[in-house]
Amino acid sequence: MFGDGFYRNAFADVEGSVRFGRNVLLGPKLVIWDRCDPAGAVERGARSPVWIGEGVRMAASSIVWGSVTIGSGSVVGAGSGVPANLAPGSVAVGNPTRVLRQR
Repeated sequence: MFGDGFYRNAFADVEGSVRFGRNVLLGPKLVIWDRCDPAGAVERGARSPVWIGEGVRMAASSIVWGSVTIGSGSVVGAGSGVPANLAPGSVAVGNPTRVLRQR
């Protein structure tokens, strides 16, 4: 489900149970799945919803795994892997992500 003001760049791959708040911007070539292991999870039917809060900005080539919540107002840097929840207003980078600061 996409909120108002949602924007998805080219080749952004969003699959499964993923919900977005308003004014979310997704960069190109990023991946958001509701599972961690694409082959294994499909076979077992294991899916975990992903929630992307309002006003989140995600840069190019980022990856978000299942069961993750990215808090409203967060920014995820390019090429980041997000395996765990981010608090609202986080500025996070790296793989796995580390929070640089709060906005």
